Amino acid sequence: MSKIYQGQYISNKLPYQQQLAKIYQVSRFTIQKAIADLVDMGIVSAVQGSGIFINEKAIVNPLIFNSITKTLYKRLNSKMLKFEK
Repeated sequence: MSKIYQGQYISNKLPYQQQLAKIYQVSRFTIQKAIADLVDMGIVSAVQGSGIFINEKAIVNPLIFNSITKTLYKRLNSKMLKFEK
């Protein structure tokens, strides 16, 4: 995701899955899972036969998602349980 936000994909298109697997030295299954997660978060769109495209609106703010919970930051909240001085 950091390479997307750093603008390293000028054409707004990610490399093919086989290329990504080779670059990151992981299995294609791992790449497919990562892409599925990015699609679920709205960061990319996968078009069968055409490729994986970066959604322009999603890259405006790189802090829109909490990567652990995959939740929009604006939907997260917190609660103070105890405060001691």
